[in-house]
Amino acid sequence: MLMPALHTFHMHGYRFAVLKVAYGLKNVTAGTIVSRHGTDYNCSTDYCSDIHWLNDDLKDLNVDRPPLKDNLLIPVGGYAVVRIYTDNPGYWLAHCHQSSHLWDGMSLVFDIEGESAKKTIPPNFPTCGNFILDPPN
Repeated sequence: MLMPALHTFHMHGYRFAVLKVAYGLKNVTAGTIVSRHGTDYNCSTDYCSDIHWLNDDLKDLNVDRPPLKDNLLIPVGGYAVVRIYTDNPGYWLAHCHQSSHLWDGMSLVFDIEGESAKKTIPPNFPTCGNFILDPPN
């Protein structure tokens, strides 16, 4: 039996379109998640770090007016398919909101427009190690 692990995915600077949320395979009698292997994907381990889609196309995607979110609960043993329109340049953090998961490294930074994003930083913007603002005159 797998230990339950919810993941509240949050992204800064954007809303993402939720195209699909899928649930892990469940033993309905015991009420437990029995596998992280779904009906449309497969993995060689329970941690599913090497996911393989069984078909070239993902079925059941809601592409007609999907809900927009900046926070989404990923079900135990499940997954979500999201679409992000990258129209806001900069460096944006996406992470799991469970603090122990965040401490374990469940986060990433999207660098939208790469090095060109640096051009959008205002003059005299504080940087790491430089949080002292000049006092107003």
